[in-house]
Amino acid sequence: MTNTPSVEGQKRHLDNLLQKLSGLIRKLPASRPCGTKEGPIAKHFTSHEYDITEGPYFTFNQSWERVFQCPESEKEHLVIQGKYGLEMVQAYLACFVKYPGIEKDGGLQLVAQRVEVLIALIEAVKSKDPPKMGTRPPKKTNTGKRSRAESDSGEEANDKTYKLKTIPSASESSSSDSAEDITEVNSAASKSKKPKKKKAKTVTAVALDNDSDIIIEEIDGPKVGRNPMKAKWAFTLWQPRAATVKQRPVWRWGCRNCS
Repeated sequence: MTNTPSVEGQKRHLDNLLQKLSGLIRKLPASRPCGTKEGPIAKHFTSHEYDITEGPYFTFNQSWERVFQCPESEKEHLVIQGKYGLEMVQAYLACFVKYPGIEKDGGLQLVAQRVEVLIALIEAVKSKDPPKMGTRPPKKTNTGKRSRAESDSGEEANDKTYKLKTIPSASESSSSDSAEDITEVNSAASKSKKPKKKKAKTVTAVALDNDSDIIIEEIDGPKVGRNPMKAKWAFTLWQPRAATVKQRPVWRWGCRNCS
């Protein structure tokens, strides 16, 4: 006769198996897919109700066989993560092992056998798909470029016709540096600050030689926004003449063909 462990011993053994199963489910590889609402696990392990007349193990075994009684090539696809994956199976097991009457007819031992088979399946899948360890990329070394000092020293050592570079005097270097600084400052200022376009002022005044009223411009700056073709045509017909209005210098435009 075989020694059958007591009910308490069977429960302790089953509790240890469930703890191991929980740890394996939490450490499933990230490459494993997630379960869906339409999957077989969600379809058969959602409800925790059981047939009172047949007992809790009958309902448990019926749901288990409908999911895990499949060809060996398809069992690997049942190792899925997420709330619709093996986490739902774990919750189903934890609920049914607490129902009264599950221990009848060796129910606890049969449930433990199911859990052991599931643990072996998960371990087999994890061995095929181990988690990838993160590796740091190697540091890039700048071996293709040499510093200016290294290149100069190499030229001096290898080239017999190498001529020493002349060092400018202090006055020449200071004057050249100041000239370069001024040029750089002027170029930077010209790029950063664009000159604002001044709008030319126009006034109407009576010419001193009793000609008709004409529009004259103050010498404040050129007008902007004019059509260049029209301006070119106008300049061919009119000639600017220096004049003053109220002691202010202006340009008085007169016809080239008029006396």
